[in-house]
Amino acid sequence: MAKQTIGIGASANDGSGDPLRIAFDKVNDNFNEIYSNSGTTGNTLIDLFDSSGNLDLYNKPHKISFYYSLYADLPAASTYHGAVAHTHDTGSLYYAHGDWRRLLSDASAGPILNYVDPLSKHVYLANITNTETADYVLKTNADGTYTWAAGGSGGGGGDGGAAGAASPSGQGSAGGSGSTFNNAGGGGGGFGAVGGAGSTA
Repeated sequence: MAKQTIGIGASANDGSGDPLRIAFDKVNDNFNEIYSNSGTTGNTLIDLFDSSGNLDLYNKPHKISFYYSLYADLPAASTYHGAVAHTHDTGSLYYAHGDWRRLLSDASAGPILNYVDPLSKHVYLANITNTETADYVLKTNADGTYTWAAGGSGGGGGDGGAAGAASPSGQGSAGGSGSTFNNAGGGGGGFGAVGGAGSTA
């Protein structure tokens, strides 16, 4: 219903205004619409605002649109810190915190494009996509960042050293040590065999 305005005439007591009954019927109709659209408890109009002037509604489904046709139409985020907004041109929801920050949306219709993982600068360079190769691990780059790399099992130990030479008299010398690593992650090589017994003098 459109607001009903009481006719008060062109001047005081000129007889052209609404009769008293009609005037108060309009008053009742206007108030009834306010009560029916705002919600009531008995005959008490629910408070829309608290004592500080903040919108204060509870236990009701709210229908408040945060719609903007264009992202460029958003107000200054610094002025409306904590506000939320939907922009039709990007199809996204944003919240104001320093600037307008875009929220993630349901990716059931496809992947989210141009998403920067917030952990990237602290942990790794490549985003997790749930399509990583099995057995890959995070490898340090020695600069505070990490990248995905094939895990691979360590190699075996190196070969043992050559056996010591026989001595002319007494026990021969010990063999040399083997190579330290066969490949990355491998164990050290074993020592060579002790040399043979020397001949009798």
